[in-house]
Amino acid sequence: MVKYLVTCSLVFFIIVIVCFFACFHRTPKEEAPVIVRPPQTRAVWVTRWEYYSPETMKKIMENAKSIGLDTIYLQVRGEATTFYKSDIDPWAIELHKGQLDMIGKDPGWDPLAIAIQAAHEKGLRVEAYVNIMPVWQRRTPPPASSGHVFVKHPEWLMVNKKGRRMDPAVDHFYACINPILPEVRNYLTSVLKELVTKYPDLDGLHYDYIRYPSDAGDFSYDAASLKDFADHNHDMTPSRSITRWRRWRCNNIERLLGEFRTAIRKTSPKTNISAATFAGYWTAVNAMGQRWFEWPDKDLVDDVVPMLYDNNMERFETRMKSYFSDQNRPKKGRIVVGIWPNKAWKNYDLDMLKAQLEMIDEYPSGGYAIFSYGAIFPKHEANDFAKCIKEFNDARPLSNNNKKR
Repeated sequence: MVKYLVTCSLVFFIIVIVCFFACFHRTPKEEAPVIVRPPQTRAVWVTRWEYYSPETMKKIMENAKSIGLDTIYLQVRGEATTFYKSDIDPWAIELHKGQLDMIGKDPGWDPLAIAIQAAHEKGLRVEAYVNIMPVWQRRTPPPASSGHVFVKHPEWLMVNKKGRRMDPAVDHFYACINPILPEVRNYLTSVLKELVTKYPDLDGLHYDYIRYPSDAGDFSYDAASLKDFADHNHDMTPSRSITRWRRWRCNNIERLLGEFRTAIRKTSPKTNISAATFAGYWTAVNAMGQRWFEWPDKDLVDDVVPMLYDNNMERFETRMKSYFSDQNRPKKGRIVVGIWPNKAWKNYDLDMLKAQLEMIDEYPSGGYAIFSYGAIFPKHEANDFAKCIKEFNDARPLSNNNKKR
């Protein structure tokens, strides 16, 4: 009995002690989840019409550095002609004031080589900006003697439902080649592989027009595409299942991206891969074959750069929320938001530019990209948009951009 009472007393004493300390113990306040902000970039697109000599290339780098930018998306391939030394495609005619008969003629300087050197001297990165699908934009075709892909391989061109091949003179758009064809994929892969091989100091590759050209109409309904679709979809035709057709086109683009990635990673493992995409996601998916929310997580690209060119802040904010929602935001890679300070839009002013930059900064974005150099440095002189960007960047040094918040 005594033993029983001692045991009960001991248990009671322990309970009292525990309750006493529990009364005075404060549960630590739960901390808000920490968002890890991806390293940011501050990029500008430089189109092929915005440089024309070694001097202008150096001026571009100087100007970009002066307002706090760190990355140049330099267009070096527009319509299967090049602004670098290539054994695959001919030199661009823009380097000869647009003279068609000068296609393939060496201009006497290498724009990409000079850009890389000038950029690195300023501490800037250069990504070679390449139009992927387009091969010709002019109404007059290139001379047959040029060996240009447009005249050499017309069978590679996409076609419409009536079987007509794309034609710039009719479509008022680039003629684009068909990614379903293995020879097209091999050709495009060789173009990118040549770039990273010949220019080992290049910091990255930036893809544009990596999509079906819905801007010009509904393409491609060639025999090879219809057969491949039928083979993978129980002998269906596109009209019987538009959902399957859209999914199949997305798969085609991703197969192309995957082949690019494999070749590039083998040749140059550290090359950054980015892609400009259409801003409206479901339009990109359904009309263009760009299922781009999934690209970084599938290791197809490192950065996606939606071209959020908009002068409507309500729509701009809606799309930003969509990009960075938990449901949509890629777990890997970065979303670098593209904006266009376009003076042709009457309501696009300095306040709107600042508001867009600040909104991009508030989200866990990979930074921003400005379209384009000429919009902020007309005739290579800084305008008010450039000064606004500089003020924004000066207030947020890149060295502080990778902190947790």
